[in-house]
Amino acid sequence: MGQNQRTIEPVIPSILRRAEEESLYIFNVGPWPYMQNLGTLGTRVIPACEEGRRYSKPLIIPGTVVEYVPANESQMRPILHDGVQVANDIVGIGPHLMPYNSLVRRGCFVSRSNPPKHEELAEAHEKLLLWCDTLIKQANDAAAQSPKVLQDMIAPEHYTAAKLRKKTPGECPWLTGTVQSAERADCPFCMTAIPINVPKCPNCKEIVNQAAYDAAQASIASPKAPQFPGKVK
Repeated sequence: MGQNQRTIEPVIPSILRRAEEESLYIFNVGPWPYMQNLGTLGTRVIPACEEGRRYSKPLIIPGTVVEYVPANESQMRPILHDGVQVANDIVGIGPHLMPYNSLVRRGCFVSRSNPPKHEELAEAHEKLLLWCDTLIKQANDAAAQSPKVLQDMIAPEHYTAAKLRKKTPGECPWLTGTVQSAERADCPFCMTAIPINVPKCPNCKEIVNQAAYDAAQASIASPKAPQFPGKVK
Protein backbone atom coordinates (compact mmCIF):
# COMPACT_ATOMS: atom_id res chain seq x y z
CA MET A 1 0.00 0.00 0.00
CA GLY A 2 1.37 3.41 -0.98
CA GLN A 3 2.30 5.99 1.62
CA ASN A 4 -0.66 8.27 0.83
CA GLN A 5 -3.27 5.52 0.43
CA ARG A 6 -5.93 4.88 3.04
CA THR A 7 -7.94 1.75 3.71
CA ILE A 8 -11.69 2.12 3.27
CA GLU A 9 -14.04 0.97 5.99
CA PRO A 10 -16.74 -1.12 4.27
CA VAL A 11 -20.45 -0.33 4.43
CA ILE A 12 -22.73 -3.06 5.74
CA PRO A 13 -24.11 -4.93 2.65
CA SER A 14 -27.70 -4.73 3.91
CA ILE A 15 -27.44 -0.92 3.93
CA LEU A 16 -26.19 -0.92 0.34
CA ARG A 17 -29.02 -3.24 -0.74
CA ARG A 18 -31.62 -1.06 0.95
CA ALA A 19 -30.07 2.05 -0.60
CA GLU A 20 -30.50 0.55 -4.06
CA GLU A 21 -34.02 -0.73 -3.39
CA GLU A 22 -35.14 2.67 -2.10
CA SER A 23 -33.60 4.75 -4.90
CA LEU A 24 -35.15 8.06 -5.87
CA TYR A 25 -35.37 9.48 -9.37
CA ILE A 26 -35.10 13.11 -10.37
CA PHE A 27 -36.80 13.95 -13.65
CA ASN A 28 -36.96 17.09 -15.75
CA VAL A 29 -39.76 18.01 -18.16
CA GLY A 30 -38.01 21.20 -19.31
CA PRO A 31 -35.48 21.76 -22.11
CA TRP A 32 -32.70 23.00 -19.83
CA PRO A 33 -30.19 20.81 -17.91
CA TYR A 34 -29.15 21.79 -14.42
CA MET A 35 -25.89 21.18 -12.55
CA GLN A 36 -26.03 21.32 -8.75
CA ASN A 37 -22.94 21.50 -6.52
CA LEU A 38 -23.44 19.54 -3.30
CA GLY A 39 -20.14 20.43 -1.69
CA THR A 40 -18.41 17.35 -0.32
CA LEU A 41 -20.94 15.13 -2.10
CA GLY A 42 -19.75 16.46 -5.46
CA THR A 43 -21.93 17.65 -8.32
CA ARG A 44 -25.06 16.19 -9.86
CA VAL A 45 -26.49 16.95 -13.29
CA ILE A 46 -30.20 16.77 -14.06
CA PRO A 47 -30.46 16.08 -17.82
CA ALA A 48 -32.65 18.18 -20.06
CA CYS A 49 -35.81 16.70 -21.47
CA GLU A 50 -35.05 15.78 -25.06
CA GLU A 51 -37.31 17.23 -27.74
CA GLY A 52 -40.25 14.96 -28.45
CA ARG A 53 -40.16 13.27 -25.02
CA ARG A 54 -42.34 13.94 -21.97
CA TYR A 55 -39.53 13.75 -19.42
CA SER A 56 -35.77 13.40 -19.17
CA LYS A 57 -33.62 10.44 -18.31
CA PRO A 58 -33.55 10.12 -14.52
CA LEU A 59 -30.83 11.29 -12.20
CA ILE A 60 -30.75 8.36 -9.78
CA ILE A 61 -30.14 9.02 -6.08
CA PRO A 62 -29.69 5.99 -3.77
CA GLY A 63 -31.98 5.80 -0.74
CA THR A 64 -28.82 6.15 1.33
CA VAL A 65 -25.94 8.20 -0.10
CA VAL A 66 -22.52 7.12 1.09
CA GLU A 67 -19.74 9.67 1.53
CA TYR A 68 -16.22 8.61 2.53
CA VAL A 69 -14.21 10.95 4.74
CA PRO A 70 -10.79 10.58 6.40
CA ALA A 71 -11.00 8.93 9.82
CA ASN A 72 -7.26 9.20 10.37
CA GLU A 73 -4.08 9.12 8.32
CA SER A 74 -4.61 5.51 7.31
CA GLN A 75 -8.35 4.98 7.08
CA MET A 76 -11.46 6.35 5.34
CA ARG A 77 -14.82 5.94 7.04
CA PRO A 78 -18.30 6.15 5.51
CA ILE A 79 -20.87 8.79 6.40
CA LEU A 80 -24.47 7.97 5.46
CA HIS A 81 -26.84 10.64 4.12
CA ASP A 82 -30.58 10.31 3.73
CA GLY A 83 -31.27 10.01 0.00
CA VAL A 84 -34.53 11.93 0.30
CA GLN A 85 -32.69 14.90 1.79
CA VAL A 86 -29.99 14.75 -0.89
CA ALA A 87 -32.60 14.62 -3.67
CA ASN A 88 -34.50 17.54 -2.16
CA ASP A 89 -31.28 19.54 -1.87
CA ILE A 90 -30.61 18.93 -5.57
CA VAL A 91 -34.00 20.28 -6.68
CA GLY A 92 -33.90 23.08 -4.10
CA ILE A 93 -36.51 22.01 -1.57
CA GLY A 94 -36.00 22.50 2.14
CA PRO A 95 -35.28 24.99 4.92
CA HIS A 96 -32.86 27.84 4.26
CA LEU A 97 -33.38 27.45 0.48
CA MET A 98 -35.01 30.22 -1.53
CA PRO A 99 -38.25 29.01 -3.16
CA TYR A 100 -37.64 31.20 -6.21
CA ASN A 101 -34.46 29.26 -7.02
CA SER A 102 -36.10 25.85 -6.65
CA LEU A 103 -35.81 23.72 -9.77
CA VAL A 104 -39.30 22.38 -9.03
CA ARG A 105 -40.59 25.70 -10.38
CA ARG A 106 -38.80 24.89 -13.63
CA GLY A 107 -40.18 21.42 -14.23
CA CYS A 108 -37.91 19.17 -12.13
CA PHE A 109 -39.28 16.77 -9.55
CA VAL A 110 -38.33 13.85 -7.30
CA SER A 111 -40.13 10.56 -7.82
CA ARG A 112 -39.97 7.18 -6.13
CA SER A 113 -40.85 5.40 -9.37
CA ASN A 114 -39.28 5.03 -12.79
CA PRO A 115 -41.15 5.78 -14.98
CA PRO A 116 -42.78 8.60 -13.01
CA LYS A 117 -46.49 8.75 -12.27
CA HIS A 118 -48.89 10.55 -14.60
CA GLU A 119 -49.90 12.96 -11.83
CA GLU A 120 -46.27 13.91 -11.19
CA LEU A 121 -45.70 14.64 -14.86
CA ALA A 122 -48.85 16.71 -15.16
CA GLU A 123 -47.89 18.87 -12.18
CA ALA A 124 -44.32 19.31 -13.44
CA HIS A 125 -45.51 20.34 -16.93
CA GLU A 126 -47.88 22.87 -15.39
CA LYS A 127 -45.06 24.39 -13.34
CA LEU A 128 -42.78 24.47 -16.39
CA LEU A 129 -45.35 26.50 -18.33
CA LEU A 130 -45.70 28.93 -15.42
CA TRP A 131 -41.90 29.31 -15.39
CA CYS A 132 -41.96 30.02 -19.12
CA ASP A 133 -44.56 32.72 -18.46
CA THR A 134 -42.21 34.22 -15.86
CA LEU A 135 -39.34 34.33 -18.35
CA ILE A 136 -41.54 35.83 -21.05
CA LYS A 137 -42.75 38.54 -18.66
CA GLN A 138 -39.15 39.34 -17.76
CA ALA A 139 -38.29 39.88 -21.42
CA ASN A 140 -41.48 41.87 -22.11
CA ASP A 141 -40.84 44.15 -19.12
CA ALA A 142 -37.22 44.69 -20.17
CA ALA A 143 -38.26 45.47 -23.75
CA ALA A 144 -40.77 48.01 -22.46
CA GLN A 145 -38.00 49.86 -20.59
CA SER A 146 -35.40 50.21 -23.35
CA PRO A 147 -33.44 48.23 -25.95
CA LYS A 148 -30.38 48.50 -23.69
CA VAL A 149 -32.15 46.90 -20.73
CA LEU A 150 -33.43 44.15 -22.99
CA GLN A 151 -29.99 43.50 -24.45
CA ASP A 152 -28.44 43.25 -20.98
CA MET A 153 -30.90 40.66 -19.66
CA ILE A 154 -32.09 38.63 -22.66
CA ALA A 155 -30.78 35.07 -22.80
CA PRO A 156 -31.44 31.98 -24.93
CA GLU A 157 -33.80 30.59 -22.29
CA HIS A 158 -36.19 33.49 -22.90
CA TYR A 159 -36.47 32.56 -26.57
CA THR A 160 -36.91 28.89 -25.67
CA ALA A 161 -39.69 29.80 -23.24
CA ALA A 162 -41.45 31.81 -25.93
CA LYS A 163 -41.14 28.86 -28.31
CA LEU A 164 -42.64 26.46 -25.76
CA ARG A 165 -45.54 28.85 -25.22
CA LYS A 166 -45.92 29.36 -28.98
CA LYS A 167 -45.58 33.14 -28.72
CA THR A 168 -45.45 35.32 -31.82
CA PRO A 169 -43.48 38.53 -32.50
CA GLY A 170 -46.80 40.34 -32.18
CA GLU A 171 -47.08 39.16 -28.58
CA CYS A 172 -43.36 39.43 -27.85
CA PRO A 173 -41.67 42.03 -30.10
CA TRP A 174 -38.23 41.02 -28.81
CA LEU A 175 -38.58 37.73 -30.70
CA THR A 176 -37.44 39.61 -33.80
CA GLY A 177 -33.96 39.43 -32.23
CA THR A 178 -33.89 35.64 -32.42
CA VAL A 179 -31.12 35.71 -35.03
CA GLN A 180 -28.91 37.74 -32.71
CA SER A 181 -29.56 35.31 -29.86
CA ALA A 182 -28.07 32.50 -31.93
CA GLU A 183 -24.64 34.02 -31.25
CA ARG A 184 -24.95 32.83 -27.66
CA ALA A 185 -26.16 29.59 -26.13
CA ASP A 186 -26.73 28.14 -22.69
CA CYS A 187 -23.82 26.23 -21.15
CA PRO A 188 -25.05 22.63 -20.76
CA PHE A 189 -23.46 22.47 -17.29
CA CYS A 190 -24.28 25.74 -15.52
CA MET A 191 -26.90 27.24 -17.87
CA THR A 192 -25.03 30.55 -18.23
CA ALA A 193 -25.44 32.21 -21.62
CA ILE A 194 -22.04 31.99 -23.31
CA PRO A 195 -20.68 32.76 -26.81
CA ILE A 196 -21.00 29.86 -29.20
CA ASN A 197 -17.91 27.88 -30.25
CA VAL A 198 -15.88 28.75 -27.13
CA PRO A 199 -13.85 25.72 -25.92
CA LYS A 200 -14.66 26.18 -22.21
CA CYS A 201 -17.46 27.90 -20.34
CA PRO A 202 -16.09 31.18 -18.88
CA ASN A 203 -18.33 30.67 -15.83
CA CYS A 204 -18.00 27.02 -14.69
CA LYS A 205 -14.81 26.23 -16.69
CA GLU A 206 -16.29 23.01 -18.11
CA ILE A 207 -15.35 21.98 -21.66
CA VAL A 208 -18.35 22.73 -23.89
CA ASN A 209 -16.73 22.22 -27.30
CA GLN A 210 -14.31 19.29 -27.25
CA ALA A 211 -13.07 19.79 -30.81
CA ALA A 212 -12.28 23.46 -30.23
CA TYR A 213 -10.63 22.64 -26.90
CA ASP A 214 -8.44 19.91 -28.45
CA ALA A 215 -7.41 22.25 -31.25
CA ALA A 216 -6.50 24.99 -28.77
CA GLN A 217 -4.46 22.55 -26.67
CA ALA A 218 -2.68 21.26 -29.76
CA SER A 219 -1.72 24.78 -30.81
CA ILE A 220 -0.28 25.42 -27.35
CA ALA A 221 1.66 22.17 -27.33
CA SER A 222 3.00 22.66 -30.85
CA PRO A 223 3.51 26.38 -31.51
CA LYS A 224 4.36 27.40 -35.02
CA ALA A 225 8.03 28.06 -35.70
CA PRO A 226 8.86 31.77 -36.15
CA GLN A 227 9.07 32.97 -39.71
CA PHE A 228 11.95 35.10 -40.92
CA PRO A 229 11.08 36.89 -44.13
CA GLY A 230 13.83 36.81 -46.68
CA LYS A 231 15.76 33.97 -45.11
CA VAL A 232 16.54 31.23 -47.64
CA LYS A 233 17.33 27.72 -46.51
